[in-house]
Amino acid sequence: MQNLRPVRVLALLLCFMLVVGISFNALASEAVISKSVTFRQGPGTKYKAQGTLKRGTAITVLDNTTSKSWWKISFDGKEGYVSKNYIKAPAGLK
Repeated sequence: MQNLRPVRVLALLLCFMLVVGISFNALASEAVISKSVTFRQGPGTKYKAQGTLKRGTAITVLDNTTSKSWWKISFDGKEGYVSKNYIKAPAGLK
């Protein structure tokens, strides 16, 4: 029975990691850019631009609580910020 203990601990750890991973992914929400907007490294115009996102571009909203007017998003493998005024989001993300 002593030989099974490390296996059980490893199994529990893997289950925990799976559940936590699913929970974090559930926080992300899909949205669309409503009007062309600059995609920035931080929440404000003082941060460096990473590019421009065109109207209709699909994005993933990662956080809409850190800043009142800037949302952290993911697009094309990059993370950055966009003014919330340019995001058409599901009703639950306001």
